[in-house]
Amino acid sequence: MSLVPVANLDRLVRGGHVAAADAARTQHLWDEIRRLKRDKKAFVPAHNYQVPEVQAIADTVGDSFELAVRARSLDARFVVDIPSDGSFKKNSAQAQHQVMTGNP
Repeated sequence: MSLVPVANLDRLVRGGHVAAADAARTQHLWDEIRRLKRDKKAFVPAHNYQVPEVQAIADTVGDSFELAVRARSLDARFVVDIPSDGSFKKNSAQAQHQVMTGNP
């Protein structure tokens, strides 16, 4: 799987989506997410209307049809679904953490 770089950190900082003071931590988190995706063979799709921070870690970005077509040809163990409004509710964040890390 190859990452589709839709948004990069510099652009997100310039656009006000990520505070400059948070850039290093954001980069660290992105690196960790990418490592977990690789180690766990996880695929992260993102809708084209999702926030740039979600699109930045996605493996592919598109509309529902494009994502469904792409998902048919995956060689992934997991598909990580991020809510399309970009929210990370406690339950979904906890479930995603368990899937990605294997820890409760």
